[in-house]
Amino acid sequence: MDLQNIINETKIRLGDKLRALDNVSEQRDLIRENVREVALLGNKSMREVVDKIYAEMHGIGSLQALADMDGVTDILVNAANEIWIDRGFGLERIGNDILTTDESVRDLANKLITNVGLRLDDSMPIADATTHNGIRINAVLSPVAKEKCVLSFRIPRRKFLKFEELVTAGTIPENAIEFVRKLVTESKNILISGSTGAGKTTLLAALLSLVSSKERIICIEEVRELPTDIHPHIVSLAAKKQNVEGRGEVYLSELVKTSLRMRPDRIVLGEVRGQEIKELFMALNTGHSGSMCTIHANSVQKVPARLDTLAILANITPQSLAIQAAGALDYILQMKRIGEKRVLSEIGVPYTDDYGNFKVKLIAEYAVHDDGNGRMEFVK
Repeated sequence: MDLQNIINETKIRLGDKLRALDNVSEQRDLIRENVREVALLGNKSMREVVDKIYAEMHGIGSLQALADMDGVTDILVNAANEIWIDRGFGLERIGNDILTTDESVRDLANKLITNVGLRLDDSMPIADATTHNGIRINAVLSPVAKEKCVLSFRIPRRKFLKFEELVTAGTIPENAIEFVRKLVTESKNILISGSTGAGKTTLLAALLSLVSSKERIICIEEVRELPTDIHPHIVSLAAKKQNVEGRGEVYLSELVKTSLRMRPDRIVLGEVRGQEIKELFMALNTGHSGSMCTIHANSVQKVPARLDTLAILANITPQSLAIQAAGALDYILQMKRIGEKRVLSEIGVPYTDDYGNFKVKLIAEYAVHDDGNGRMEFVK
């Protein structure tokens, strides 16, 4: 039996068993066991078969090897023979013998999107999906895209740093370490803001590692990114997109409501970006202290403008949201990418002014301390 037949036979035997496992090692062990039942292979051939089956059933096909490279956070396919990756040093174009034709790019896109029960065709030329191992996919077909197909992949972190590790990495300035730690231990409600790739989720995960083991955390995400092994009692909930029949969608706002019935000590929302903000702030104003969420904003003082936009999406007035936000949030932490580093750059305190507008007072910002060694710390 040739390798392709072994792969096909093993995939049939596996069925949905592989997708029921979250751990990569367990997934590969299961593939290996099933391959052994189909054929006797040497170590090299076994690795080849296991890698290919994993990539096809649980990864991103021929691009999975790039996703497995250390530090890769993004893979961007602009066209055949044009692939870029980001592994923390900015975008780099790589040599490509993987996707050499426009047809191979589109075939991969179709396969990945249909694998998760969605459509990508001329009637639906844009698709967002998430693979079973958490890789986020955006696909755009022509004529919306100039090229035949453009693909963007966001790779989840394989390992999140605990708070002490983040301190060692220099993400948190020395003179802010105890202050940030107390925000968690004293159960303050925290909003983490920043741009894409600034390290919002990294900081959020590190803060969760400081929560007492006696507390129950309900994590709500559009796509599962937060680790469940960073704290002994985390329950993970994820939104669900509609299927090809247009049914089965579960919104973040529904999950926030559901979490209130699950006896949470803390509610964590991976990212607030729509109507779920109303439900979240209502929850935080009714006794759920110590909760956390993230938001896209360029600075702590730009957060109010972002919340005004979300208020419109949530079908409430900015003034109503301002009152809720001021009562719900205690501190705002801003993450920023500086060169190769992701750092905590600002701390703000929310309040409402005399006219009922939501504002943020900047109480600390990150700067290079002029002591001759370029040490970074908070100044204000």
